[in-house]
Amino acid sequence: MKKVKIFMMVVMLAVSSLASAQTANDYVQSFTKMLDKYCMEFYSEDFPGRYYQERTLSITSVNSDPLTGEFSLKGTHSYKGKQLSVHTNVDWEATIEPLGNRKYRVKFDKYYEPDKIGPIVITEGHWEYGKTRDYEYPKRR
Repeated sequence: MKKVKIFMMVVMLAVSSLASAQTANDYVQSFTKMLDKYCMEFYSEDFPGRYYQERTLSITSVNSDPLTGEFSLKGTHSYKGKQLSVHTNVDWEATIEPLGNRKYRVKFDKYYEPDKIGPIVITEGHWEYGKTRDYEYPKRR
């Protein structure tokens, strides 16, 4: 009887872990799609002269605050710079706060990699900060 209880506990733990992993994976997929759309819409407005490269955003970490429901995300993406040079695997950070009814408060920041003209580097790298916006996702049709 004791072995059966232990076996059942192990099975329940495995199922619980699988469900948690599935939930985390679902969040990553949903946030990736949302931020891809968000960047297509607002990237050049927040970072003038820079152009987000569609479907290059990847998420490397997701943390949530159980008290506020806010998510903090980090990852990499690609963009074209002012000189139209492509910058790949560039760091970004975002916060997403669910507001309800398909609305979210989103803030997207990114690292600026200097543009190059031949061997000449124009500026130093630094963080650039996007505007905080209320954003509807998915959009109503």
